[in-house]
Amino acid sequence: MTPLRRNDDTSGETMTPPKRMKKEDLMILIEDICVQEYMTVDAIASCSGKSVARIKNVLLPLLLAQERLERLYPTIPNHPNQAYRKKQK
Repeated sequence: MTPLRRNDDTSGETMTPPKRMKKEDLMILIEDICVQEYMTVDAIASCSGKSVARIKNVLLPLLLAQERLERLYPTIPNHPNQAYRKKQK
């Protein structure tokens, strides 16, 4: 997995993902972001540094199909407050 890098414009305490990541590495990063609690698409995009559109249209469908994430509202996929969490094994 590609390591996170420090932001140069701060004291170095915050970490951001690199601009280019392999799809699998990005999917692992999203799983790590969603491990503690349910996260919205906006929150995932903010934490990962990727666009909401890429998260929503490319990565989340793959993670859901592979059963690596679960929805907060599983019966209503387009719920306005939909959020995602790493699937518990």
